[in-house]
Amino acid sequence: MTLRDFVETYKRTQILNDRYETVEEQRKAISDSLINSKKIVEEQLPGKAVRHIAYPWYVSSGISRRLSMQAGYLTNFIGSIGGRDTNRYGDDPYQIVRVEADKDIVLSLPGKGRLSFLKRVTKKWVAMLLSGKSELRFVIKLFKEIF
Repeated sequence: MTLRDFVETYKRTQILNDRYETVEEQRKAISDSLINSKKIVEEQLPGKAVRHIAYPWYVSSGISRRLSMQAGYLTNFIGSIGGRDTNRYGDDPYQIVRVEADKDIVLSLPGKGRLSFLKRVTKKWVAMLLSGKSELRFVIKLFKEIF
């Protein structure tokens, strides 16, 4: 299916209002989504309470954070805070920076079959050097990714 086909199918099957939702409609849609998703997960995990949410694409808003608090969430996980990739003591629990699972630090945590951080970085360096990509820009990219 091409993008054009997708758009045409969407137009035929969806009600298009030719307007933006009001602030109240937006608040209700976000609130309903937070409450209903929490309920669905809790139904799938009997006896467990959903208290934390990680936003898709790492993006939240002031409205969504306030509404998540009202829906019973205790923490929100997002992308970054003002360009920072980490939290500091005392930061807002509704703006916790998510740790990306594919980063070297997470993959180096204790566990069966895990490599130490040093071994993981060394392995990347060796692969980079063997591939002929030992130019300075790749070294800088690697350091930015790791640190």
